[in-house]
Amino acid sequence: MQEADFNEFSDSVFACNLPTHASLFEANLSGANLSDADLHYINLNSANLSEANLSYAELNDAKLQKTNLSGANFKNTNLSFADLSGANLQNTNLRGNDLDYVKMRAVKLMGANLSGASLKSVDLTWANLSNTNLKGANLQNASFWMTNLQNANLKGANLQKAYLKKANFRGANLEGANLQGAIYSESTVFPKGFDPSANKALLKPEY
Repeated sequence: MQEADFNEFSDSVFACNLPTHASLFEANLSGANLSDADLHYINLNSANLSEANLSYAELNDAKLQKTNLSGANFKNTNLSFADLSGANLQNTNLRGNDLDYVKMRAVKLMGANLSGASLKSVDLTWANLSNTNLKGANLQNASFWMTNLQNANLKGANLQKAYLKKANFRGANLEGANLQGAIYSESTVFPKGFDPSANKALLKPEY
């Protein structure tokens, strides 16, 4: 399918509401100003929204699978129940955003700022969060199976009852993190010198 290119249009194209369930599959919206846009239920799978301004946009229930969102502005963006599976969110600022229950399997969040964000019960299986700032983030009940968290900043993060089997925390900062009831296995890699059991995490069989 040929990629749609919307860069030639003015920002006013998105001032009006698009039809519910509209499709911009594979659209090129790199650098577009979508601030305040109503994009709920929209299909943006595989689209290019790198460096786009999505501040205050409504993206609840949006389809953003494998979408390039690197460097995008997510200030006060509503992403409730959006599907970001496999999306590229490298170097994005999601500080303080509410991402509870958002689908984020295999998402790329390298170098992103998620400090103070809420990701309760989010499935981050196979995700890459290396060098990600998760300071003070709420990750309660989140799933980190096979997740790369190398050199991530998890200082003061809430990881209560999180699923940590086969997760890689090598070089991560877990100072003051709450791991009470978190489940890990022998294959979980923790930072050198970190004792998960002393932090009330629970060792469970691999399978």
